[in-house]
Amino acid sequence: MTELDAVNLVLEALGESPVASTDLRHPTVALALRHIRRLQEALLAESWYFNTVKATLTPDVNSKIVLPASYLSVSKISPLSAWATQLPIRSGYLLNIDTNSLVWGGPIVVSAKLDLSFSDLPVAAQQAIAY
Repeated sequence: MTELDAVNLVLEALGESPVASTDLRHPTVALALRHIRRLQEALLAESWYFNTVKATLTPDVNSKIVLPASYLSVSKISPLSAWATQLPIRSGYLLNIDTNSLVWGGPIVVSAKLDLSFSDLPVAAQQAIAY
């Protein structure tokens, strides 16, 4: 399913005719895209098999961990616990909650939720957003 397919499903539900592109000059297309993006954001805020990755993050030369733009949230994985601790993001850097600073002593293993484009979502997730 493409984003255009999803837009046309929303338009159909509103009693509108389908469109050939996601041109934002069409006011109802803009409304449908906002609706789709809002639902996509809510879906990706949860941990799913398709948007969660395990990664090792390494501090830069300033001992700060710069996060990729696609990371929505990050949890530190502890080898001694079954629980992961959510870590705050400050201006694109990961906050070290143990020291309340942006400085890290070395690499850390994390679980990260990713922001994915509509086309990168599995069909089931696309359908959940579109319907």
